[in-house]
Amino acid sequence: MKSVRLAAAICLSILGLCVPHPAQAAEALLDAQDPAGDVRIYTPDGLSDRDRKSVDIRRAWVSEVDQNTYRVSVKFKRVAAKSTRWDQMVFFDSHPQNEKINQSAGVGFTQKPRSDAYAYDTRADEWCELGAVTRKPAKDILSITVPLRCMPWDGWHMDASTVTGTFRSDAPAYSGDRVHMGRFYYP
Repeated sequence: MKSVRLAAAICLSILGLCVPHPAQAAEALLDAQDPAGDVRIYTPDGLSDRDRKSVDIRRAWVSEVDQNTYRVSVKFKRVAAKSTRWDQMVFFDSHPQNEKINQSAGVGFTQKPRSDAYAYDTRADEWCELGAVTRKPAKDILSITVPLRCMPWDGWHMDASTVTGTFRSDAPAYSGDRVHMGRFYYP
């Protein structure tokens, strides 16, 4: 009887080690910290100082959801309410190392769950309409999933930027922040 219990305990411990726990966070493939307080103010008009500085990037990262989907995330100074008349825009832009190659890929979304989020890749002439933004206001994090076909090529440089203004318009921006993340490589 002891040997059966021992065998069962060994099997369970092996299974526990081999099966990932669903609550485990995915490891970031690309991760950048940004110093606090480096938001650029483009105009003193239109928004309060607090709102203009809300897009101060603290961290930006990319993680793999599965082999065909990735998540891009940014941690702000403060995530604005969904109902604001202005947007906290997030952009992840990528380009090849050789600046003579006129290609790019990018992702754009706002703090509003259904905000006409998009991703594009000029090398494949691919545009992807994305789903809802994941909001974690208590942690000041916004993220969205992106299909592999709209992610940048291996080895491309990636930057994350945030802007206050009106998404998908030609209206002037109030403020912005940017962090160079480095080169993106697939796992």
